[in-house]
Amino acid sequence: MGRLVARLPDGGKGALVALFEIGSEMTSLKVLLDEDNVASSCTN
Repeated sequence: MGRLVARLPDGGKGALVALFEIGSEMTSLKVLLDEDNVASSCTN
């Protein structure tokens, strides 16, 4: 995740980023602020 955020303008500083991972049996959501995980959710 660090590589993804580092490619944002200003290295992602102050950016609120939502990452979705969608698989065949599970979906997850992670919300990052300054590369810190502030929220996450997972469903089957």
